[in-house]
Amino acid sequence: MGRRGSRATGGGDGAKRKKITVTPIARGPDGGPEPYGILDHLIAEVRQDLVGVKIALAWKRGWTIDPDGLLKAGKCCKPAEVHRQLMDFDIVILLNEDLWPLLKPKQREELVLHEMTHVAVVLDKTGEVKRDDRGRTVVRIRKHDIEEFRVVRSRYGQDNLRSVGASVLSKSKEPLLSHREA
Repeated sequence: MGRRGSRATGGGDGAKRKKITVTPIARGPDGGPEPYGILDHLIAEVRQDLVGVKIALAWKRGWTIDPDGLLKAGKCCKPAEVHRQLMDFDIVILLNEDLWPLLKPKQREELVLHEMTHVAVVLDKTGEVKRDDRGRTVVRIRKHDIEEFRVVRSRYGQDNLRSVGASVLSKSKEPLLSHREA
């Protein structure tokens, strides 16, 4: 038995409608609005490996503060295979539309770079960029390389284990902990 009544059609008096909380940011022929300008600048200056990766930007409304008191400023998503085949993008970056106007220009750039840094280009066994059957660059979502709690930062400052870990990681391709026997 199918749906019936005004609820199924979305019309009529008193029909409950689902709120749309994601709105694509149109790129346009001139490059598009500010978030795309930031994205393009960062690809050219910092993340040249993302040239050719199709990144869609979208506004997300309605994110609320979580139980830990944190508000999500953005999110990087890899679309499901079916969406990737039907749409013309490899990655979607959601930006908090409610927060964006409150950010200073450098904070906006930092947010976009942070989300872009989640995008990792996959390399094949020979170190070449891996491509799919359509010739598109294969990407994955990368986790944060180092995470920290506010209490640790406030007690030990910026130059704590985060900076030590970043320094070690930048000098070595080896994992920090190995499972080799001594």
